[in-house]
Amino acid sequence: MAEVSRNCATHDKHDESLVNMEKTSDFPPTPIAITTRAASGDDFFNQAAEITNKIAERAYELYQIRGSIDGFDQQDWLTAESEILKPVPLEIQESEESFLVFADVPGFNAGHLAIEIDGPRLLLHATQDPNPDLRAADFGGAVPRQILRTIELSQPALAAEAHAELKNGVLRLTLPKPK
Repeated sequence: MAEVSRNCATHDKHDESLVNMEKTSDFPPTPIAITTRAASGDDFFNQAAEITNKIAERAYELYQIRGSIDGFDQQDWLTAESEILKPVPLEIQESEESFLVFADVPGFNAGHLAIEIDGPRLLLHATQDPNPDLRAADFGGAVPRQILRTIELSQPALAAEAHAELKNGVLRLTLPKPK
């Protein structure tokens, strides 16, 4: 059985993989519910549209602050996105039977996270309560407290058999493939 592993984003733990970070504690993992698109309806997509609108509004504010000078739309969008959404480093391992996804989500607990499977699409969303210990200056004036991440898998996963748990700020998703 061949196993494929890929990093979908870099993370600050230099030589330490998300797999190893998840294993560094004796605390038991916290299970997290996984929903399907049919079960959640359009709720997730409505939330995604709301976040996208917030990013667009902030990008427009940045454009206006700069004196409405054209040519910086992509920079404004990326700056706004980084102020609103927290980056989520991922590690995905794929075998013949399943996908194993590790997502670095420090500061978020199981109650913050929403996971949805829609065929080959995995959707992660979370909103974190404000943390007064985080300094806005460390985030360019804003503290990102939301996650919105879509992951396209190479084939559909079996949502009914999927399993998710959170341990040490690392979300571990086991997503079986159809036989």
